[in-house]
Amino acid sequence: MFKLTIVGTIVALAAAHSSHKSSPINHEMIAQIRERASWTAHEPETNPLRNYSREQLLTLVSGAYMMEPKVESAETQSPSNGLPANFDPRTEKFNGCIHPVRDQAQCGSCWAFGATEALSDRFCIKGVDVILSPQDLVACDTNNYGCDGGYLNLAW
Repeated sequence: MFKLTIVGTIVALAAAHSSHKSSPINHEMIAQIRERASWTAHEPETNPLRNYSREQLLTLVSGAYMMEPKVESAETQSPSNGLPANFDPRTEKFNGCIHPVRDQAQCGSCWAFGATEALSDRFCIKGVDVILSPQDLVACDTNNYGCDGGYLNLAW
């Protein structure tokens, strides 16, 4: 979900940029990202999204639909006792649980990428290092709409 948040931040900053230059990715945006992020954004000249228009950038986050959350009773909520006070997947114990960021291209499948990457991370934390396929959800999930979007809760 963190990866989706980062892409969303980039797209939001690009959408907020008022200039109508060929690419909304510019030095000002890169500086804003660097102030907030723990990673280093590419300079506009080398950024892989540099040739995307504002509209193309918006399509990268336009596929997730939200549904009203169900209210769970106290009996169905997950127990929180026994959970660690903090958790850092970058530690040696969980080495390898941070998988590479993948590119959904122009497919509105952020819902599938977010779901499969989050579940892959959970499996890795439990000791099973597997990278699940968002393509399987995009192609086979009949509860969602493939590249035309999907519901995060139905993907699970």
